[in-house]
Amino acid sequence: MNEQEIMAEFFTRILTFRNQMNNYGKKMEDVMIIDKIMRTLTPRFDHIVVAIEQGTNLKRIKVEKVQGTLKAQELKLDERNSLKCSD
Repeated sequence: MNEQEIMAEFFTRILTFRNQMNNYGKKMEDVMIIDKIMRTLTPRFDHIVVAIEQGTNLKRIKVEKVQGTLKAQELKLDERNSLKCSD
């Protein structure tokens, strides 16, 4: 993930890649995708990555759940940044 990329774009890229791999016969488990997502996020998401890793069983969580959590966090961070800029 790059600094200018929003979470929706990032997940579109990741899920497209997963679908392509599945089409080629390489089944990618959610835990594998989630691990890659967590390792490639920008540092501004470090705290939520730690919370997800400590608070959930990564072998049982779905990519969509992680996506929702990260999108919600992104909205919260953007909201706080916009409030700081308006002050």
